[in-house]
Amino acid sequence: RNVAVGLTAIVFLLAGLAYVTASIIIPAAAQELERECLELDPELWRDYLAQLEPGQTMAQRPDLMQELGIKLQPLLDAKIARMDAGEEEVEVVATLSTTATAEAAASPPQPTATIVDVV
Repeated sequence: RNVAVGLTAIVFLLAGLAYVTASIIIPAAAQELERECLELDPELWRDYLAQLEPGQTMAQRPDLMQELGIKLQPLLDAKIARMDAGEEEVEVVATLSTTATAEAAASPPQPTATIVDVV
């Protein structure tokens, strides 16, 4: 009897893991893949989107995600190597934020810093 309960628990655990993978992890991975691909090679992303059926998303085609990931790997490695070498700099841009309130008019605008990646 304990073995049957244990096996049932394992089956439900596996079903739950499959659900979490399909509904959370794969779509998140597809979004990250899109972001990286658009940054590194937008044309490659368009090529892979063209392979999808109408109404289909990249998250529904893990085979394309894997293939695209393999093609992006050398580009990611090169980006990481450039970052390690210090070629990519981070630029800090100072901007003034102003508001049209009476308080803002009474006090001078405070500078804020915005970080912008330079590629």
